Amino acid sequence: MKAAKFYLDNFDKNLGNVFLDWEMARLSNQDGSPYSGSGLKAGSKVESTCLDWDKLLEVRASQ
Repeated sequence: MKAAKFYLDNFDKNLGNVFLDWEMARLSNQDGSPYSGSGLKAGSKVESTCLDWDKLLEVRASQ
């Protein structure tokens, strides 16, 4: 299985700008409920919570 990458627009000195295996993260709406959209697209506004410098715990869609 090929690892998917989640790229951020801005580089953070501690986190960088890419997360690996982001599809394993919980995907939720802005209110924290399970995401009900048709999928995230490039340029989507999101809030992310990470466990480590390259592993995401949650991706919240903000649109």
